Amino acid sequence: NSFCTLLAFCSCPLFPRPMIRLLRRPATLAVVLVVMGVSFVSVFRETEHVSVPRPLAPSIATRSPRPRVPGPANSGTPSPVLHEAEPSTDGTTVGDGSTRDASEACQLMYCPVSATLSGGGEAGDRFAGAQSVTVVVGIPTVDTDFGRERRSFQRASWFTYPSVWRGIRGVSPDAPTGRLSILPRYVLARHPSHDYEPSKALLEDEAPAHKDIVFFDMKEGKPATGKKPGMAGYWGLEAEVGMSRKAYAWYAYAAVTYPKAAFIMKSDDDIYLRVELYLRSLDVLRRVLGADRLYWGPTMMWGAKKGDPGSKFAFVGGMAITMSRALVTWIATSERGRVNMGPFHGDKLKYKQTNHDHEDVMVGRMFYDANVSHIVVRDRRFHDIHVGANVKPMMPDSVGIHHLKHGRDEYDAFRAKYADDDDERLSAWLRRVEDAAKGNRRRMRAGVDMVTVERQ
Repeated sequence: NSFCTLLAFCSCPLFPRPMIRLLRRPATLAVVLVVMGVSFVSVFRETEHVSVPRPLAPSIATRSPRPRVPGPANSGTPSPVLHEAEPSTDGTTVGDGSTRDASEACQLMYCPVSATLSGGGEAGDRFAGAQSVTVVVGIPTVDTDFGRERRSFQRASWFTYPSVWRGIRGVSPDAPTGRLSILPRYVLARHPSHDYEPSKALLEDEAPAHKDIVFFDMKEGKPATGKKPGMAGYWGLEAEVGMSRKAYAWYAYAAVTYPKAAFIMKSDDDIYLRVELYLRSLDVLRRVLGADRLYWGPTMMWGAKKGDPGSKFAFVGGMAITMSRALVTWIATSERGRVNMGPFHGDKLKYKQTNHDHEDVMVGRMFYDANVSHIVVRDRRFHDIHVGANVKPMMPDSVGIHHLKHGRDEYDAFRAKYADDDDERLSAWLRRVEDAAKGNRRRMRAGVDMVTVERQ
């Protein structure tokens, strides 16, 4: 097109003769040819590397736009659907009014290559559908010796709280216990250190022994920076996008596999979680704010458009993202989440336009772009401890302590320190959470509120 336009201008009698003489110079022609070549290459890359998510099952039902409707009768809060769209009974409303069942999202994404890794044999995870699970937490990690060591630290420390379900526990998960509980699952994928195959140590030793592994049939991205495990920073575009794909796969899988869990969480393999304080804080938030649109954790702000203060949105940091089931189901079934979930194509601009180069910012950006109604609970009791963007000193009411780096001794010290969380002390902290939820709520924009829980 550019070449034909240039010829047309040169042949036009009104085209200035000095410009024609300029275009006849070899240097000028070389510049024009280079620009045309760059344009051709960019068009070629655009057509060759466009994201290629697998096709959807043909069950899209178009609905006419209608106003938002209230959520459950007792919640007092609206349901987590898009503004001016009708919620469906068998799926979750997306931007164009169409709906999809969450199981379709799991099928078209990356469901586990081996269900036996989570202890259920051919039937899958034996905790799937368990009525006794309040929160199911996916902890993305890697199939390396370093990742295996990190997992052992968590299993030996905060996994031992009585409210944590273990894959090897002898109690039936289908029996309601009448108490809050959390079910941890480590989320792994094919790692380049093993030629993208599960390691022998994972398949033959770790998975059978602990039965808490979910392995996705997808490739981890290759790191491209000098960042080392345990350091804060950026892994490079391919690795970061790989983490976003794995996080999205977890949301899609969890929404289908654990339909009775009220909340779905994503965390990190270098965090210590004070489970009892976490669960009881969540119970307070659920009681005061409702259970259908909570988005809770360490919260930061991000700008959708550079230089535009009005485009800022809140997102929960990846160390501990807790969301209501309805929000996770929306993520799992939304087209916005699948935009860049195909094979890595290297187009940095495309990934950055939707923040798929940061797995935590990606979630907040999806809510922002689609105008999803939700309540952001910014809880300052989640923080980094040694490195990171949110380093704070330890406090008596710290809930999640991130970026632990001193090995088993540090985890053991925290487990010993917080072993005696008596009811009286917890009750005092929980009253502060309740007061914050009731009186510290502000409107960020239509359909989005924020509640801030301060540290002691």
